[in-house]
Amino acid sequence: MSTIAEIERAIEKLPPEQWVEIRRWMDSHISQGRGDATNDSASFDVWLASSTGLAKGLLTTDDRMRETRGED
Repeated sequence: MSTIAEIERAIEKLPPEQWVEIRRWMDSHISQGRGDATNDSASFDVWLASSTGLAKGLLTTDDRMRETRGED
């Protein structure tokens, strides 16, 4: 297994009690500084700055605001 998709498919086949073991393993690695960019606030800020704008939708923020306010 070399991709996240392959790992996800393999995990989905495991019984729930083994999911718990994987979660424990992941949590222990995050606490050892091997986790993702959300491990501390400075790293989170860097991650957030690099992620800004990546989730592009069909509507702009202004369009979405008009939609939720009921404006036409």
